Amino acid sequence: MPKPILSIHLAWTLRDFMAVRKIRNECRTFMTRDQNYISVAKQVGFWLRHRRPTATYRVYLGTVEGRPAAYGIVQGHLVSGGLLRRYRGYGHGRTLFTRLTHQAAEPALLEVLASNVHAQSLYASLGYVQYVQAGSVLKMRHTGRVVHPSKRKAKAPPQGKPR
Repeated sequence: MPKPILSIHLAWTLRDFMAVRKIRNECRTFMTRDQNYISVAKQVGFWLRHRRPTATYRVYLGTVEGRPAAYGIVQGHLVSGGLLRRYRGYGHGRTLFTRLTHQAAEPALLEVLASNVHAQSLYASLGYVQYVQAGSVLKMRHTGRVVHPSKRKAKAPPQGKPR
């Protein structure tokens, strides 16, 4: 079975923003700032303020086979986002955060919970390094260097007689 592809576009319709709300609410336990549930009324207000992308604030929606799967926000240097659990493990987080990093002002910054080691590993592989820890939150800065999976240290082959 082929790997599903994450398609990312700017969110601008109310429908897009409601999909972002649903994903964000499902991922809220991983949020570093506000883990509160977002109501429909609050999201409509957010849509009214941010439905037109600006140079400093953009909202993205990621879909897999037409179904909402991820969201991302770029606010100047700061990037944030989330991916629904059922879409993890396919490289979609890498696709999403690569796109967000390229859209952010340099250097891109992000925050991650110290307990979220999977996200930390992903961000490190994309070139982010921790520059401060504030309680349970690590703040990371993009270095401009990406560690591609093929460039990571490979396991040494077993030693033995050459054939």
